This record gives sequence, structure tokens and C-alpha cells, in this order.
Amino acid sequence: MLQNFLLLRSLHATAVFIQYSVCLQIPAPHKVQPLGIEYVELAGDKKATEEWIGTDKLPLRWIKGSPGIKAVGIKTEAGTIVLQ
Repeated sequence: MLQNFLLLRSLHATAVFIQYSVCLQIPAPHKVQPLGIEYVELAGDKKATEEWIGTDKLPLRWIKGSPGIKAVGIKTEAGTIVLQ
């Protein structure tokens, strides 16, 4: 799953996924427990991005607009929290 991935945006607005060998966890109080990343919403060149990073395990959603990461959906027991 995507729990050990850090999602960054490069100078060319291409998503970069970096996997760490250690789990980066910082304790933080939550009103609801986050269960993982439900989706990442992107705009840009869908074909080129999917060829570059693959699509087999990534919950990507595509929208029209200028290239970049537009939103991330965080799955919780109470529903989805959307970061835009």
C-alpha cells in the first residue's frame, strides 16, 4: 500500500514516489484514525505519468487542469478526508 510512500512534486509537475525502508511514523492525536490513502488526484499528461510510475497499485484519479497534484483522499472509519 502507499503508507510508506512520500508523494512529492518535481519542478516539471511530475509526481515522484519515494519509498523508504523504514516506516516514518510521528505520533499525532486524531479525531478519527487514518486508515491509508484512498486516492491521489492528478492533472496533466495521464499516459506519460502512468507509463512512468505504473498504475497497478496506485489509486490515481485524473482531472483536467494544469499539471500537478490536485488532491489526496485520506481514508478513515468516518469517511474520506480530502486534502486540496
